[in-house]
Amino acid sequence: MSRRERRGTIVVLAAIAILLAGTQAYRSCVKDTVPPLQTTEINQFEAEADSAALTVGRAKKDAKKHHPKRSGQRRKSPKGPRPEKPARRLDPVPQF
Repeated sequence: MSRRERRGTIVVLAAIAILLAGTQAYRSCVKDTVPPLQTTEINQFEAEADSAALTVGRAKKDAKKHHPKRSGQRRKSPKGPRPEKPARRLDPVPQF
């Protein structure tokens, strides 16, 4: 690498390190506390979700969809077994 490439790489790595350190410092300073109002709402939702009964009804059958018929195409009966292919000819490997 040339001198300019090395310096550029060092600058990019230093910028990445500064961003990572800044992100870590910001996360350590900000406290994630839940306000008491949200805590009561969360508890109420969990109580309702725990007591909810699962009701599943049968789905109504849709009318049969009309598929156009294919004309002129019939399935052929399966053919007999294919004959075995002859073994491949093996050329000797040259030795030096």
